[in-house]
Amino acid sequence: MSKGSNLKKLKKENFNVPEFEIYKVSSFLKDKKKKIINIKKKFKNFKFAIRSSHNSEDKENLSNAGKFKSFLNINTNNEINLEKKIYEVIDAYKTVSNNLHNQEFIIQRMVNDINISGVVLTRDINNFNDFYVINYFIGNDSAAVTSGKKNTKTIRYFYNRKYKLSEPFNKLLKI
Repeated sequence: MSKGSNLKKLKKENFNVPEFEIYKVSSFLKDKKKKIINIKKKFKNFKFAIRSSHNSEDKENLSNAGKFKSFLNINTNNEINLEKKIYEVIDAYKTVSNNLHNQEFIIQRMVNDINISGVVLTRDINNFNDFYVINYFIGNDSAAVTSGKKNTKTIRYFYNRKYKLSEPFNKLLKI
């Protein structure tokens, strides 16, 4: 599954997911100008992220988490930079495959006033054991976990009825 399809699922389950649009690489390459105009209209007054959404990022027995590029705090004022960053995301997919047309990228609104940020995995990416891994950072740096900064924390959680996750992490998992 791609990151984009996972975000759609979370949104459908009523998780608070910042506004996003998913673009197929093939569609973008076919009509780049129209897609750029659409991005500029939709995210005109907001900073946003350009995020990778390769179909090999979130697989059951394979993780390419962190392998591809994403860019934060982009704005629509600089169209050349916007296009350049999208192409950098797309070009990073070539490390896995030259078949780009089935791939996607995401434009997602940035979040302000962050207290805690992180990543939730449904498997351990080292051995694919079936438990939740929550990597998080307390503070306002939304990229701390994904950039590998120090002072991040990890919770490994195997679901059982006796032990529950504490606040605020229990809200992350609908079990």
